[in-house]
Amino acid sequence: MDTQNTSRQLRYLEEVRIPLHRAGFETLPVEGEQLPVLWNGAPLCRITGKGSVFYRREDADTPQAEDALSTIFVIILSITSCESSSIGSSDISAYLHTAKKLVR
Repeated sequence: MDTQNTSRQLRYLEEVRIPLHRAGFETLPVEGEQLPVLWNGAPLCRITGKGSVFYRREDADTPQAEDALSTIFVIILSITSCESSSIGSSDISAYLHTAKKLVR
């Protein structure tokens, strides 16, 4: 991976970290261009610098954990869409509402 691409992915992960913390998630330091995310003090998933979310089924085996993952997906979708599309700020609320329905 080239340096510019790596730098962009690390910046993306730093941007993702902020709304994750606001939503009550904890994060660990970036490991191998992935951001480990904790929920209730336990590992829940890892987010890549490209916006993918990896999780183990056993880490999301309750309805509450699935809801937490859905929240993470909505956060990822909102950041990715704001960076790569022309969605206006007035459309973000409607977009997030729709995105949350899609990931459930």
